[in-house]
Amino acid sequence: MLDYTKFRNAMRVAAATSSVALSLGAGSAFAHIDVRGTNHTTGPGSVNTNTHNITDTVDVDVDNTATVYNDADVEVNTGHNNTSMNTTVRNVSTGDVVVGGSFNNTVNTGSSSSVPTIEPLHVDATFGNHTTGPSSHNANSLKLQRTVDVDITNTARINNNLDATVNTGHNNTSNNTTVGNVSTGDATVTMNVNNVANRSTNTSSMGTIGETHVTATGSNNITGPSSLNTNTTSVNNTVNVDVSNNAKINNNATVDANTGRNNTSTNTTVGDVSTGSVNVNFTATNQAN
Repeated sequence: MLDYTKFRNAMRVAAATSSVALSLGAGSAFAHIDVRGTNHTTGPGSVNTNTHNITDTVDVDVDNTATVYNDADVEVNTGHNNTSMNTTVRNVSTGDVVVGGSFNNTVNTGSSSSVPTIEPLHVDATFGNHTTGPSSHNANSLKLQRTVDVDITNTARINNNLDATVNTGHNNTSNNTTVGNVSTGDATVTMNVNNVANRSTNTSSMGTIGETHVTATGSNNITGPSSLNTNTTSVNNTVNVDVSNNAKINNNATVDANTGRNNTSTNTTVGDVSTGSVNVNFTATNQAN
């Protein structure tokens, strides 16, 4: 709090100057400042000044970098069976293969990529020139310079790789007298990928960042003849916000699924031969920037 009251200036020239400088990285801790300046009962021909300079600098830097690698290498086999040199063979069948999985990646979201709380700055100024001398110069001034710089950079690199080899086929049934039915199982591969990156920071969620309230009251009362009495307030409030979101997402899937390539030869009697179905389901959802 700056309190300049009841200055009695007997000298020819008198001056009072105050300066407040705030430089903070996460917001203004001095959210409320009171400024008072009064020139009271000044002498004839005197020069009396109260000058108040307030500089508030807020610099916020948020830098998030996320790199994610997900690799799944799956090989499942129920085939490659050999049935040969038998007199009587009942049904030949291979089991089903079911491969399922998911990649869920959430990076640079929530409070980690948002702007910290920056409290509004409140300045209350009260100035007055009272009972000033003849031909005197009496001045009160407030200069407020506030600069808020916010730089947010979110960088996300996500790589999801699936390499699946599933097989129920490649079966050999040969050189048998009697063979029942030959069937291979189904091959099913299901993969779900969900990527969320750089999603929480946007200018609309920053609210009243850099908000500044200035209340200035000035009065001149019982001033002397030919005196010059001034109360001035100057406010310069600058807010710069730079948000940069960069995301690079790669979803790669390589699937080799087989239920066939079966060999049934050189048999006297063979029942029905059937192969299973192949089902591949790959779903990728990307939400970025």
